[in-house]
Formats: sequence, structure tokens, C-alpha cells
Amino acid sequence: MKQQSDLNDELLIAFSDSARSLLHSRSPVTRMRQFRHQLPNFDRSMWQEIADAGWTSTLISEDLDGLSLGLEAACAIAQEIGRNPMPEPYLAGAVQASLLLNSLEASSLRDDLLRMIASGEKVIGVAWQTSLSATSQIDHDDLMIKQEGERVTINGTRHWVYPAQADGWLLVCHQAKKYSGYLPVVKRSVKKHISDSRGPPQVDVRIAFAVKNRATL
Repeated sequence: MKQQSDLNDELLIAFSDSARSLLHSRSPVTRMRQFRHQLPNFDRSMWQEIADAGWTSTLISEDLDGLSLGLEAACAIAQEIGRNPMPEPYLAGAVQASLLLNSLEASSLRDDLLRMIASGEKVIGVAWQTSLSATSQIDHDDLMIKQEGERVTINGTRHWVYPAQADGWLLVCHQAKKYSGYLPVVKRSVKKHISDSRGPPQVDVRIAFAVKNRATL
């Protein structure tokens, strides 16, 4: 009988082989140049294809329609993307967003967002940067938070948000860590930024929304 570790090794190799094959056949490096400075800067049909292949589900539990395979499987895919870059926002939309949502208390909104990530229905980013060179949101957070009873109003701006053409962004306020929320894109009136000649399009997101205690997300 095979040990669990052997099964895991075989699964990781299978994910790596599958990712390598898909990237070579469907996403040649020339696609990076094709999408570099345009909006949208990735292909929704390709995003759906990688979701169907299970790439967006590795960090999501089975009861939320994921594969519950953990970071090792996500890293195996990321390594292949590193060898064969693609314009689709795998790290931002499948890894960062899933990890942040998994860290929050369960709620109907959180669970729905995780299901939509797993299925490929939504591309969700994380609005965390305040400057181009920022490595941590905690260093400077200019969001204004006002609390009246259970209602909390949050105003401010997040800069250099990626992916620019996400369906919405996750937001955590470090001044009051218990508040988190999801900003769906109702009207896309954000300013396009290009960090340098090699970087993908990024945007400023103006924030003005209200949450009602932790149950919001």
C-alpha cells in the first residue's frame, strides 16, 4: 500500500506536468507581449481554462467546490508559470485572494467568493498597496474609518492595484484589523497606471463603502 506522502508526490508531479503541458500548448511567451499594455491585460477564456484545470481551486476546501490541495500544489503551478510566464493573474487572483479569504471567519459572502474563485467565475484581486514600492500595507494606511454603532464607513484610496481588470478587490483595514470587505466593480472609472515598460497595467481604486461588523466578510 502506498504511503500518503507518495500519493502527494505523485499528485504534485501530475499538477506540474499538466501545468507545463497547458502552458506550452495554450500560452506561448508571445502572449505576454500581446497583453502587456492593453486592457484587459489577460484573456477571460484562458482564465476559465486554468480554472477548469483546477489551478484556482488548490487552496479552497472541498466543501466550497475546491480541491483542498494546499500551497504545495499552488507552488508547483507557480513554478511552471515562472518557467513559461502567462498574462493571467494566477498569484493575485488564485493564491493571494484565496489565502486572504481563508484567513477570515466563515460568512456567506466569503464562501461565495471562494466558490467563484474556484469555478473561474470571478477574478478577484487584493487592494493592499499604498505606493509602487510598498512591500507591506501596514507601514502606511491612509484609509479613514468612522464607526457609528455596528456600522463602519471606510474612505480612502488604494494605489497600484492589480489586476486592473478584476471583477472586484478584497480590502483589509490595518488601522482596525477586524474590518474587511469586498469591493465589486460597479463602474470602472479608475485611472490606468503602468509601472514601467515591463509591468502589467495597475489602477488606483477609490474606496467609499460601509460594512457592518465582521459579518460583512
